[in-house]
Amino acid sequence: MHKLIIFFTFIFIFVSCATAPKVRQEDLDAWTGVSIEALDTHSLFNTVPMKEVKTKDGFTYRYYNNSESFLKCITNSSSSLNPANQINSSANLNKNSNTTCYEKKVGCNNVFLIKDETVVSYEPKGQCYTDERVQPEGRYRKVKTKKND
Repeated sequence: MHKLIIFFTFIFIFVSCATAPKVRQEDLDAWTGVSIEALDTHSLFNTVPMKEVKTKDGFTYRYYNNSESFLKCITNSSSSLNPANQINSSANLNKNSNTTCYEKKVGCNNVFLIKDETVVSYEPKGQCYTDERVQPEGRYRKVKTKKND
């Protein structure tokens, strides 16, 4: 059962990557000029690990790492029977097995550049997609207006 779940997880990831939605510029632009309070209270970014790096020139980088690790192990085994004594076959069974495991990390590192408590830019890196769910929420959402031509 466990192998079946892992198999379907990899199939899902493979199909998702092949048809993955794209990063939308409008979702990135929605963060420009927004208070970092919006990041601190955002329903997605509030739930993923965050690392903050401050630079000497007053900028702060926030890295929100939204990823999962998957472990896959493959076991190759072979056995052979020693024909000299076929009566006690379990004693004469030579077993060879080799297990190889590897870890795959799938996800997105959401990078926010901040200056004076305000978001300057947002850039997702890795296997990312964006939609309206990553935009600022509630009172931080920018009102869209149509420009007259």
